[in-house]
Amino acid sequence: MKKRIGQNIGGYIIKKRIGEGGMGVVYLAEHSTLKTKVAIKALYPKFGSDPELQDRFKREAVVHSTLGRHSKIIELINYIEQDGNSFILMEYFNSEPLSTVIGKKVGPVVSKRAIPIFKQMLDGLEYAHSRKVVHRDIKPSNILINKKDELKLMDFGIAKARDASELFKTQAGIIVGTPYYMSPEQIKGHDADHRSDIYSLGITFYETLSGQLPFRYKSHFDVQQAQVKEKPPDPRDHYPDIPGPLVKTILRSLNKDPDERQQSCKEFANDIEESLKPKPKPKPKPKPKPKPKPQSSSNKATLIEWAFGFGFAILFVFLIILGFEQSTSKSNNSSTAAPSIVSKTLDADDWYAKGREEYKSNRHSIAVSYFNNAIEIDFNHLDSRYLRGWSFYYLEKYYNAKTDANYLIKKRPKNPLYYRLRGWINVMFDNLDEAQNDFNEQIAQNPDKAIGYYDRGYTKYLQKKYGPAIGDLKKSISLNSEHAGSYLWRGVAYIEGYSNRQKGCEDLRMSRDKGNTYAKDYLEKYNCRR
Repeated sequence: MKKRIGQNIGGYIIKKRIGEGGMGVVYLAEHSTLKTKVAIKALYPKFGSDPELQDRFKREAVVHSTLGRHSKIIELINYIEQDGNSFILMEYFNSEPLSTVIGKKVGPVVSKRAIPIFKQMLDGLEYAHSRKVVHRDIKPSNILINKKDELKLMDFGIAKARDASELFKTQAGIIVGTPYYMSPEQIKGHDADHRSDIYSLGITFYETLSGQLPFRYKSHFDVQQAQVKEKPPDPRDHYPDIPGPLVKTILRSLNKDPDERQQSCKEFANDIEESLKPKPKPKPKPKPKPKPKPQSSSNKATLIEWAFGFGFAILFVFLIILGFEQSTSKSNNSSTAAPSIVSKTLDADDWYAKGREEYKSNRHSIAVSYFNNAIEIDFNHLDSRYLRGWSFYYLEKYYNAKTDANYLIKKRPKNPLYYRLRGWINVMFDNLDEAQNDFNEQIAQNPDKAIGYYDRGYTKYLQKKYGPAIGDLKKSISLNSEHAGSYLWRGVAYIEGYSNRQKGCEDLRMSRDKGNTYAKDYLEKYNCRR
């Protein structure tokens, strides 16, 4: 895409690439005279000759244009066809996707910060619905947020106009959207109205508050089945500090039946407001009037007084004996300080062993707490730091994970496993060049292990360097012929990079036969029959 840098599109000079999606690339451009900035969306060149995709791209601009101007929606500026290519010019908003904030910076967003963000989303989407536009692809990556927590909705690529003369038709039964955020009616291929956006917003709110999606299956098919059939778990299972009334509001938006959800964004916003109101304290019950004590006979009173006195005497003797034993114990141990609870019961290796068991069972939050105890006792317990780093990685707390990885590399720069940990964290940060440097070091220190070539090969695949990716994955397979992941990504690279379906499908089948759970999805995606 570098050849577009410097190109003049309708008076705007393209400066750099700032994003990309499934259909195209987004560039930052500056007006040659006014110096005002815009974002320009262009189709990938490989899609330029596809009339259906070109038509869909144009429809995106037409639908977007019906929205006019709103402070919470990226504004459309122009649609230009130039030199056989199509371009959408939009307002430039210096920001980042909400998905980056949730996944790579803060994890769960505390409700005090999240609720004003929610209200802005609802405001923007309520306006779109009032203009008879259903977004149909609401998700954190389509919500831009700046450093002041101001946001705008974007990407109306599969949005649908809902008036009687719809601006474009959606083929009946065709599923559009992102499975992790799709409503049940979208998945079933039914006509989805604005309440489908309510469902997608509910999942976005759920993820923002808890740091996790309600349905986290690896295969899209399993996710779709869950969206249709399964009840979402309480988000407090992932992050306990979410107010209960707010949880109830979000779970209502995730009802499988559209009629049982909030019926508009305005109603959703009102529900949130109601959930924040302090509940009135119940009036204290009036204290019952004391009943008069029954008169006791003189014999009964005497017996009670005698029993009370006898019990008091026994208690007095017991306290004297106990005090004597404690004073004796203190005098015998006066020179020894009482150890802390952590050090008295388990040492660092014990806590590490407990944490490792939780880690192996994928209970990463509990594992982190045990590794913390080990590190509290022995600050340089590197095994605990290593597995804590991976636990943070799986919990998507990438900054915490990278802190551990950097510390480990500083202490032991000759351990290839530490570079692997940091490499995968860099992959999640999309720092692919840095990730490749880490994997290079991993391979340099351990050149006979397949895993390093797999890690680097996958990173090169993400960079669309298909030839080098295939070379690394081939090397991985030569060192470990049972490494299913290497077959998977080599197969995908053959198909995506060279359109070689024969070799690609062979590798995907091999990956499936060796137990890779993702292979089935890719076999279906690339129509690898047999």
